[in-house]
Amino acid sequence: MSDADDEPKVKTGDVSVFDLVPCVGLCCCICSLYAEVPDCFGSVCENILCCVGCKILTCKPSKEDKVFCKCLSTDCDIIPFATCCQARAQSFCCDVRVSFPPTDEIPCLFTLCCLTFCYKYQCACTCGKDIRAIDEKLDAKTTPEDFDDDDWVEMNDPETGKKYYLSKSTGKTQWEKPK
Repeated sequence: MSDADDEPKVKTGDVSVFDLVPCVGLCCCICSLYAEVPDCFGSVCENILCCVGCKILTCKPSKEDKVFCKCLSTDCDIIPFATCCQARAQSFCCDVRVSFPPTDEIPCLFTLCCLTFCYKYQCACTCGKDIRAIDEKLDAKTTPEDFDDDDWVEMNDPETGKKYYLSKSTGKTQWEKPK
């Protein structure tokens, strides 16, 4: 069996952004709550600067066979360039993430006191929801089949004179007539 086969599918310290409930978020910086027991115990710090990635785990419950707890684990690797800078720190139930530019792992959002107003440059208006719920809500809003026909208004583009359609509830526009 190769070393790659020995790797756990979910590595110790990995927390999906979708499992977080954002408390404060400003563009590419998010402070969230993560309360999944026992995963929230201990701390992990993961940083990327251009092509260098570092990860430090302390007192984290392990997801590896025959290892109960990672008391101290460090990695520092040269990696393919993916972003200018990115950092993630999780200590017990507090998770802080920063990225420039924003990424799928650290999306752009605006949140204050657990009220998320904007997510991935779209109006979100949710309270106390995890990022998965916010993402699903916005996906549902932007699926044309889910709109009520009374919601759409036929408009004329002043520059081209072509007809387009505007959703009154979301502000979305499209050239094709909604179904």
